[in-house]
This record gives sequence, structure tokens and C-alpha cells, in this order.
Amino acid sequence: MLTGGGALLRGLDKLIAGETKIPVLIADNPLDCVVDGTGICLEGDYLNKLGEKRYQSS
Repeated sequence: MLTGGGALLRGLDKLIAGETKIPVLIADNPLDCVVDGTGICLEGDYLNKLGEKRYQSS
């Protein structure tokens, strides 16, 4: 899945797919989906939970 401004570069999806032999999709709204996803992470408790898992003492 290509997101962000790079996803708008003409032919980048085909180049990556051809070189990696992996299907490549372009997000419906590549410029906004990165911001939307970041907002979801920041609004919820996702980052706190991720930090707790990563840095919990053993």
C-alpha cells in the first residue's frame, strides 16, 4: 500500500510491483490517510499501550 506524496508519483506502483513481484495498491486518498491514521493513534490509547509493551520491566 503506497501512501503519502510518493504514492502520487506516476508509475511508482508499477515499478515497485515489477521489482518486488508483490502487488502494490495506492491508497484512495494518499495525502490524507497518513494524517488520518496518525490522528487515530494519537486520539486513542494506542501509543501508550505500545510503549507499555515495549518498555515494561522484566
